[in-house]
Amino acid sequence: MVGGAEPAKRSTPLVVLGMVFLVGAGIGATSCSALGSAISAAASAPSAIEDPATLLPIALHAPLPKADEIFTSRILRFTIALDQAAKRGVVDAALRRGSSSRRPRPRWRDDDVREALGPRAATALQDVVTAARLAARAAPNDEPSVTAFEIATARLDNALIAAGLPYFVDASVIVDPMRSTRLLLLYEFSILSSSLYASGDARVRAVRLRRLDRLNWSHTLLGFVNPHRIYAVVLLDQIDEQLVTNILPALANDAPMPLLASEAPATAGGQADGAAAAEALAISARAGRSVRAEVDELLGADGAAGRELGEAVRARRALFEKWNERLKNRGSLKSPSKLELDVDALEREVGTALPRGNRGAPPPPEAPRAPDVLKAYAAVREAFVASVERHEVQHRLDQIRPTAMPKEIDALIPRGTGPAGENVRSHVKNELSAYLAQVARDEPLTKTTFTMLVRFLADPRVRGGAESYAALIATEQLAAELGITGIAPLLDDRKLDDARIGRRASRAHRATGSQAARSGAEGLGAPVRAPLQDLTRPRPRPRRRS
Repeated sequence: MVGGAEPAKRSTPLVVLGMVFLVGAGIGATSCSALGSAISAAASAPSAIEDPATLLPIALHAPLPKADEIFTSRILRFTIALDQAAKRGVVDAALRRGSSSRRPRPRWRDDDVREALGPRAATALQDVVTAARLAARAAPNDEPSVTAFEIATARLDNALIAAGLPYFVDASVIVDPMRSTRLLLLYEFSILSSSLYASGDARVRAVRLRRLDRLNWSHTLLGFVNPHRIYAVVLLDQIDEQLVTNILPALANDAPMPLLASEAPATAGGQADGAAAAEALAISARAGRSVRAEVDELLGADGAAGRELGEAVRARRALFEKWNERLKNRGSLKSPSKLELDVDALEREVGTALPRGNRGAPPPPEAPRAPDVLKAYAAVREAFVASVERHEVQHRLDQIRPTAMPKEIDALIPRGTGPAGENVRSHVKNELSAYLAQVARDEPLTKTTFTMLVRFLADPRVRGGAESYAALIATEQLAAELGITGIAPLLDDRKLDDARIGRRASRAHRATGSQAARSGAEGLGAPVRAPLQDLTRPRPRPRRRS
């Protein structure tokens, strides 16, 4: 998707190819008696499955052993059995027998399910199973059955949250056009915390999730909203990986933020472009300085602990790079996606492949263990999680109060390009609104958030998606509001100007947070500016019952 022979420019497509948002696909719930109406409603525009009870203050209960078994094991077995049966074309018969597996088939109408979840949630779970079976045996292009499956899952989530049960289910359907088959996935999560936000008369519930199931499929985004869902979803596992991969290494002294490809971008002839590589390294270095400045201000007197945290993560990454150098031609080790490192699990994974002198080696001495370092990590992590949460809340607010299309998007992706083009335009508008709102509200991490947005322009690997277009519009507008010249246009003759991107990134630290972002939103017109109201968080209630 990236090419071009001119040394200071990269061409980028003005039509996004293959933009598939599987993560936000799913989710819904319907009772058995309502399956028909849900399928009938599929032809109309999707709407969220509302439940007023979920928009009241709710105290989540403690996890229950029987419920844990349902969401960690039983639904997983059903998902696997459904996939195996669909591949053989015998969904109903195989699921009645429990598939070819010797494991007992999942049971949904037993008293233990009703006792663990309560009558409403237990019925909603049975409806998800029914909808999943119908969708699995339907034709690959049968959208009504997919919508019914999504609606059933949304109603299950409503029932769980209304009952204060700390569990959440996401669904997606993946179609293999080559084989004319579809794969139905159910992801299970625990809800670690939930907050209720207010913006004017609108209310949005946000949920922070951790993955429970062990499916070999994962989300790639930090959070999501869904047309059928009323929740702003934050994925803590993905956020942990983002922190360890991009943010924490930049806290070490003089460290860059590792945002870009480790190798220089290649020209059409396959040769590395030295000028572009230098610009990329300069962006990373400046981003590192901005992140450290913000985190120092966030941590205050604990700033030294933040440096120690960054040095520890950087040293661990260097250790894994050293191990992978020795493992050439015998595999590789993925650097940990969380702050914690399970050395025993690491040794089991690599067995004897790791050179004998390193097997079982603990993390380097600088590994974060001291209380002040862990405290610093908790503070940085909470600020970053809250930032992502506000981004997702804005997406939901934009669903509640739809906004008009900014003229800047018309200039990039013209009207009249059909349903696919309108879908792309809508995604660009949504990301533009959410990022502007996120930057405007992120007093602690404004520069970090904006740098993460600029990455979609600076890194050729991720150009072409909705975030890239949002980044282009936001960058030019904020530059104008801040009086920065020599930036626009970033896109000239269908090509992105890397030199101008680098100059803009080098001045990103001049973004003044809420004031600049609000000014930028004003420059983009009232429809985008309107949702940028301060959110209020109601007083938190106790999470667990005795």
